Amino acid sequence: MFYLLSKKLAWVALPGLWVAVLLGLAFLARRRRALAAALVLGAFVTLGALASPPTVNFLERALASSGRSTMKPEGEYDVAIVLGSNEARNEAGAEVVRSGRARYLLYSGALGPAGAAELRSEFIERGVPGDRVVVEHRSRNTRENAVESARVVAARGWRSVLLVTSAPHVERASGCFHRVGLRPDVLAVADPPPLRGRRPRAIALERSSDLLHELIGRAVYRLVGYSEP
Repeated sequence: MFYLLSKKLAWVALPGLWVAVLLGLAFLARRRRALAAALVLGAFVTLGALASPPTVNFLERALASSGRSTMKPEGEYDVAIVLGSNEARNEAGAEVVRSGRARYLLYSGALGPAGAAELRSEFIERGVPGDRVVVEHRSRNTRENAVESARVVAARGWRSVLLVTSAPHVERASGCFHRVGLRPDVLAVADPPPLRGRRPRAIALERSSDLLHELIGRAVYRLVGYSEP
């Protein structure tokens, strides 16, 4: 049930849906010209704002502000848990193991058996020994990442855990891991560089959609009790 809800959140976060809703309301209110005009204007202002680099940069700074790294400067973790299929996260997790800062790498994310085998090979190519790569390929969202990872951690007897994810995702991911009884340190992976300029761009619209999804996800996860401080 919650998986279906989490997928619907992705639709709610789409700027195009917001614009469509406003235009639909404008059509319904067409006999009230002032209201209809205001709704049409609101639709295009919303689209322009979410496609604007300054808006995206502001959202990224706001969401990343709670995603600070707590990784200890020295010492070794039993495992670095990498969440989701993201090149920056994958490389950061691989580097932690390559540098001797973690003994194992646990990848958590929906892949299927074939995708899991392919990803294992990619980590080996990144310099992680094959016997140090563990892939959990069933989890489909952040809540399931935490639940399935906790099972693997318990089965393996790992005690010190490092969570590797993107800075804007840290707050929600950490909250989910806390809920299942794990208190990992965090390696917050750097965000993409800020977008330049002020003119609306397609890449800005794409990134604002991802950020809105994260913002809505935080609220919903807290509401249903899947995340805690």
